[in-house]
Amino acid sequence: MAERAARRPRPRVLPLAVAAAVLAAGAGGGLWLWQPWHTVEVPASGCWSVLGQHEIRTLVGEDGKAADTTVGTLANTRSNTGCGISWLSGGKRRTALQVDVQERDEKFREAKTRTEAGGSPQTRPVPLDFGAGAQGWLFHDGTTQLLFRCEDPADPTSGFVYRDLIVSGDATIAGAPRADVYRVRIGVALRTAREIVRQQSCANAPQLAAQTPPVPPI
Repeated sequence: MAERAARRPRPRVLPLAVAAAVLAAGAGGGLWLWQPWHTVEVPASGCWSVLGQHEIRTLVGEDGKAADTTVGTLANTRSNTGCGISWLSGGKRRTALQVDVQERDEKFREAKTRTEAGGSPQTRPVPLDFGAGAQGWLFHDGTTQLLFRCEDPADPTSGFVYRDLIVSGDATIAGAPRADVYRVRIGVALRTAREIVRQQSCANAPQLAAQTPPVPPI
């Protein structure tokens, strides 16, 4: 009896398969599933540093690696300028975010305005308020477009005075609600536009929204 009483209790070790399936009650009565075999690698930032790590995390899945690929600079958007966040999981690579920047002329802006104002309500994109100096649209697939005028002080005769930003990607990668994914895209579009204004010193000082516009129902 004395020998039995002196023994220390042996620690209980759950088998890995059992430990991985432990469910614990969370706030509000929800359940949390610990899945130690899932790992997520994301860069600290992306897309000219306008995209934060927490936003990248919103766009990607639960097991894989995200990578940033940036082409060109926002100081000069005459050549190919863009960035992408790719997601590699299970041997398959997908595009979590894609940002394309191009310079446009007045004819493009006029045609774009007419096109997006026409059509049926079911196919027409929803306007986004990016400020008095910009036009914006959210399309039904979640693609965000922002168009604003930026007059180059170094080349005042240039006819390509508009900056056209398109932000898209695969919204089915993340487990987050679509609205959260679209909110990231809208925010990236606005911050990219602000950064273009800063780096290119737009002579007309376009007025852009101080805050990211809300995600409208689509």
